[in-house]
Amino acid sequence: MHDEPRKATVTAVGSVECYSLDRTNFNEVLGSLSDMLELHKGVKMLRNVKMLAECLGQEEMEKISKALVKKSFSDGSKIINQGEDGDSFYMIEKGTVIINIDSVEVGSLCHTSATPYFGEMAIMNNEVRVASVIADGDCECYMLTRENFNSLLGNLDDIMKRESKRREEETSGAGGGLFGAIMGRRSSTRRGSLSNLSDVKFENLNILRMLGTGTFGMVSERGGECTDENTSHY
Repeated sequence: MHDEPRKATVTAVGSVECYSLDRTNFNEVLGSLSDMLELHKGVKMLRNVKMLAECLGQEEMEKISKALVKKSFSDGSKIINQGEDGDSFYMIEKGTVIINIDSVEVGSLCHTSATPYFGEMAIMNNEVRVASVIADGDCECYMLTRENFNSLLGNLDDIMKRESKRREEETSGAGGGLFGAIMGRRSSTRRGSLSNLSDVKFENLNILRMLGTGTFGMVSERGGECTDENTSHY
């Protein structure tokens, strides 16, 4: 698939039947192999970001993947600075970064970490950076700006609310699950209460607002309506 000399000779041993595909036909149908691999790599990295994986479909992921910009940082380079306005987030492809808060090291991240990304809340709003991130050795990252995200898909907060509403409608429309039971009871009576809060499932709760930022994850307030006369949310 690349325009380079063969590295080996392949000789048939006995009778052999093969399917062949040349580079020209491959590129006409799917585009260049290197572009496909880059696209796949970008989508895979984006799916590590929980808040994106929960609300974006495959087509949306691919759109965003094409907008990723690869950035290289040398040892000691400041990638983001505490106190500055955030407008982009980074996913680590290779290397390690150190996280400092008020000039004190509080942790590190690398491409094999459970959350190999930082600054993700910048996609949602113009929040001030809560930490500085510094390259520990040579480091390669993929960067996505809020401007590029919004120009392709719109505001992420709106997308998350839309997805939450869609899931709620699917649940209530099927007549099952927590929301289906609650909505059915609301239509017939305003009395009653949730008998057991342990029955409340996290995935059935709406995202009400975003509370926290973070290098290590996202904190959101979630809730939903209940039928208790003295309580509007749980």
